[in-house]
Amino acid sequence: NCADTPKEFDDSDQFLMWFTEWSEDFCFHKDIENKKLQTICSFTNCESASSKQKSECLNACRTYNMFINKWHIEYINQHYTYDDLHKNIKGIKEKDTPTFLSKKCGDKCSCFNNKDVNTVDELFETPPKKYENNCKCAPTPP
Repeated sequence: NCADTPKEFDDSDQFLMWFTEWSEDFCFHKDIENKKLQTICSFTNCESASSKQKSECLNACRTYNMFINKWHIEYINQHYTYDDLHKNIKGIKEKDTPTFLSKKCGDKCSCFNNKDVNTVDELFETPPKKYENNCKCAPTPP
């Protein structure tokens, strides 16, 4: 029924709607990837981990890096588009992209307003500081 179409984005630019959805999707998947690292790379240090743990952690870190690098490139391109748009569209008060995203999609874009992340660069950091040492653990040769 067309009468039930959401009015939330009636006056919004199509790119902004899409960018908001992209950001929600990114934060959702980033959370999943972070949980994988948390589970797989939870050992205290390289010396306390088995060769299998180190190998699994190394693979999880590589997967995380590929994930982040892919999404970071997309974000950079979208950031430039947003930067141009926010100057020309009435009603966009937020000059910087992360502020716009955290206000527009709230908790669904929580990774953009995470208190542990001070900059966008930290958001796309690989590996996350918390797992930096564990991601460098080389498996013990047999």
